[in-house]
Amino acid sequence: MIDRDEAERVRLDYAQTTELLRTLTDVRFKLLAVVPTISGVAVALLGHGRTAAELLTVGAVGLVATLGILVYELRNTQIYDYALDRAAALESRLGMVSVFGSRSGRLFSERPGGRTVRLFGLTAVGHDRGLSLVYGVALAAWSYLVAWGALRAFDVGSARPLGAGIGLIVGLVVMAELLRSMTARPSLVRRRLSRAPALTAPRPFRRTRMRPAKRVTSDTSFAPAARLGASRSKRVAVQDRPERNRRPVPLG
Repeated sequence: MIDRDEAERVRLDYAQTTELLRTLTDVRFKLLAVVPTISGVAVALLGHGRTAAELLTVGAVGLVATLGILVYELRNTQIYDYALDRAAALESRLGMVSVFGSRSGRLFSERPGGRTVRLFGLTAVGHDRGLSLVYGVALAAWSYLVAWGALRAFDVGSARPLGAGIGLIVGLVVMAELLRSMTARPSLVRRRLSRAPALTAPRPFRRTRMRPAKRVTSDTSFAPAARLGASRSKRVAVQDRPERNRRPVPLG
């Protein structure tokens, strides 16, 4: 068991982690509502009597902005996955119990698996598939406007159908790439967590037994120091000898 101060710190960490999860979920929901709405309105407004310059300008701005939002969303997805794993570890650290009778289950570790639910009996339900559909359609719409404007600027026949075909191809490529990258994401998260140190309670202090010191049976170890002191005192006595006791040195 952990002490009271450590438990308070873990509870504060758990509260901040769950607050981060709520914030990321709110941001994701707003983006999923705004991104396809703006792309659909742009296609509807620019689909009648617009010049090639207008199609290219608006389409390019929308395409680049949507790509930037997608990169931001993918980074938030990484942080969201880490926050989920951290919240589950903190629940285990706090000793939370399961409502289903299992001692190891908690709120985040007992989340239902969406892979067991299949839409129309064809595809499994998951966040990655929802994100790939929304951003794939949005990028397909902006690519359609850019391709249509570029083909129209070069006076290519059937520019609009060709632009629609290019937009469709771009949307399918984006969806396939998002599904591929986000499906491989959990293994990367588990690999990082396996290398991270586990959250364990600090070890209690263990008092070690000191061994008694050995008794010195002889003074032989101090003999060199004693001889050194005697030689120093002898040199000092010779240096302080009176002048009369010294023999005169003959000159010549």
